[in-house]
Amino acid sequence: MNINSLYKKEGIANIQKMSKNEVQAIAKDIAIKLCLAFPEHNLNRQIISEEILSINMFRATMKFDLSGAKYLADTNSIYFNNELEFEDLPEVAMHECIHFLQTNSSKMRMGLYDFYSGLALNEAAVQLMASYANMCIDSDEKLYGICLKTNSPKYYPLECAIVKQMAYFTGLYPLYSSTLYSNDIFAKTFISRFNKHIYNYISKNLDKLLSMENDLHFFTTELATATRERAIKSLNMIIQSQKNDIKQLFFKIQNYIIKNCFCIEFQNITNSAMLYNFKNQLYEFKNYIGYNNDYTFYNEFYCDMMNMVELKRKQISKSKVDTIQPTALIIVDKKSPSLLFLRNTLNRIKKFIGLDVVEIN
Repeated sequence: MNINSLYKKEGIANIQKMSKNEVQAIAKDIAIKLCLAFPEHNLNRQIISEEILSINMFRATMKFDLSGAKYLADTNSIYFNNELEFEDLPEVAMHECIHFLQTNSSKMRMGLYDFYSGLALNEAAVQLMASYANMCIDSDEKLYGICLKTNSPKYYPLECAIVKQMAYFTGLYPLYSSTLYSNDIFAKTFISRFNKHIYNYISKNLDKLLSMENDLHFFTTELATATRERAIKSLNMIIQSQKNDIKQLFFKIQNYIIKNCFCIEFQNITNSAMLYNFKNQLYEFKNYIGYNNDYTFYNEFYCDMMNMVELKRKQISKSKVDTIQPTALIIVDKKSPSLLFLRNTLNRIKKFIGLDVVEIN
């Protein structure tokens, strides 16, 4: 695909190259923030700054873009929406520069995206890192009829919420490692805890969610320029339907995570400590979910699971009673070499198992 065809496909036009000083300011800002935010990932500020300086940066009109900027690996360039103020560019550029670092780490994939699947998963993971590095604070937002707490209200908020739910079970280190270095640590960590089917289901539906949001953006753009009453009415109906479909799909993915992940966690419980941790884990998950006045799945699941927890607690308690034996009375004949060996062995281990040996002459 030639460059003009690529620009047309991406909706990029009216391109103007940014000055060297502007690029240097952006590179320095991003390098400092990334190294301060993720010290555990061994990032080098000077190397990152030099790498970012190698990117071509442009201002442009961007018809189809949701994020305000776009990195194109084919041209090693970042294109910023003309509507953005310069002071906002480093924050917006953070996301695209992480994409650039991903291409440096692997030519076969881009973070969590293998060029076949995982696009939305990767975009959300990159945005989570970008928001954290930019020190964005959480705010309560309502999007598509969904209430949620997010530090990325403008960029991929629903996808970020779902990926945070996944990382709730794995921790953030595997997620960020795979995002930066294009490895399988996050996928393997999640799959080892649950299974590959669950991972693929979430990833596939996240891609579908992102595609639906892109379609909605297209229809919204069309509505902004529509003049005929019939077209306006039709577009409004499409937009409302699309928003409802996005809401339904988000809750479908969220409910799938709650049901499948917590059920598997519950099945693996074998002692009281694990049961206690599970109860806390399920309760704290409420801080990660999206909801509205009609959403009841989490509360219903929580109540049902607490009943199961109580049954499991009784089973564990009963099992402990049944397996604890009273102090054993063992008769040992000192004259028997084999029994003498047994007595000495038992005496060595009795401190571990509380076994008393009584000798009778």
